[in-house]
Amino acid sequence: MAIIAIIVSTCALFLLYAASDAMVVNQNEIQAHPSVSKSSARTTLASLQLPNELNFTSTINDCTNVHNCKQHLPDTENPTLQRVAFMSTGSNSAEKLFEIFKKALIIYHGNDESAMHRRIDFVFMTHVPALGYGKSHGWTKIIRVMHTPLVTETVEAMEASGANIEMNEKSSKDLVSRGMRQIIRYHCRLSQVAAHTSVTNIDLSSKILVKEVIKAVQRITADPGQHPPHNDFRETDRLKKVETYLNDALSEPLSNTSLQLKNSMVDNDLSMLQAVLQDELDSTNSLKNWPCKSLWDVEDIEKDDVLSNTARKLVPDCKAPFTTCTVKKDRCEMNGDVKCK
Repeated sequence: MAIIAIIVSTCALFLLYAASDAMVVNQNEIQAHPSVSKSSARTTLASLQLPNELNFTSTINDCTNVHNCKQHLPDTENPTLQRVAFMSTGSNSAEKLFEIFKKALIIYHGNDESAMHRRIDFVFMTHVPALGYGKSHGWTKIIRVMHTPLVTETVEAMEASGANIEMNEKSSKDLVSRGMRQIIRYHCRLSQVAAHTSVTNIDLSSKILVKEVIKAVQRITADPGQHPPHNDFRETDRLKKVETYLNDALSEPLSNTSLQLKNSMVDNDLSMLQAVLQDELDSTNSLKNWPCKSLWDVEDIEKDDVLSNTARKLVPDCKAPFTTCTVKKDRCEMNGDVKCK
C-alpha cells in the first residue's frame, strides 16, 4: 500500500509541473504575439464592399458610342483641339494616375509632348460638369476615375480635403458617413452627363487597370466622332510602347487605403454606411431623379470644415474656361446655396 501511495503522489506532482509548464508556454506565446487579441479579431473584414453597393455601381454610366456621345470642340481659335477632363474626387492616387496617363499620351505621340498638346488639352479636374451639353460644360471627352469600394473613395476624398481618418474613432466614422453622400452625388452627376457626352470610366482598384487605361488612351486619341483605327501598324507600335510603360508604372498599387481600412473597420461600420447608401438610393429613385441632390445638403456641414472643402472642390466651376452655367442650380452649387432661391 505504501508503494502505491508513493506512485500516486509522484504522478500527481508530475501532472502539476506539466500543467504549470503549459501555462508558462501559453503566456509566453501570448506575449510573443500581442496582435492576437479581442480587438484585432473584431477588426478583420473580408471585404469593404457594402452589401447593397452593386445597386450603386449599376448606376455608373459611361458613354463610349462615338456616334451617340457628343464630343464638343469648344475652342474656336483651335477648332481641332480636344478638351479632355480627367475627373475624380481629388485623391492622391487619382493625381498619380493622371500623371501616368499623361505620360502615356506623350509616349503615344512619339514622346513629343508638344505634339500631344496640339491635339489634346488634358486637364485634371474635380469639379463636376455644368448641367447641359458640351456648350455648357466645355469638354470634348471625360474620363471618370473611381476607386472602389465606395468607402475607399470616400476616405481618400475626405483626406484630400484635409481630414485625418481613423475609422476606429467615432468622429471619423460620422465624417465618412456624411462624406459618402457627397461622393454618391458626385458620381450621380457624372452619370447624368454620360447620357449625352463622351465618358470613359476607369476604376483605380481594377485588376485590369492597365487594359482600362489603354482603352481610354485609344478613345482619347481618336478624332472626335471617330473610332480608334484598327490594323494600323503605326498605332499598334505606339500602343505596345504605351503598354510597356504602363505595366511598369502600374506594377505597384497606387494606394494602400483599402488595406488600411480592412485593418481598422468592423462590421458595424459597414452597416452604418450601408444605411447611408440605401437612403441615397431610396430618396432619388436609384439616382435617376434629375438633377442630382446638392453636394452642400449634408447634415452639420460648416464653413471651412472637411465637408465644406469637399463640396467646394466638387461643385461646378461656372468661371472655368468654355463653361456656361445655364441652369440656376449650378450657380447655386458654386455659391454654396443649398435652398437655391
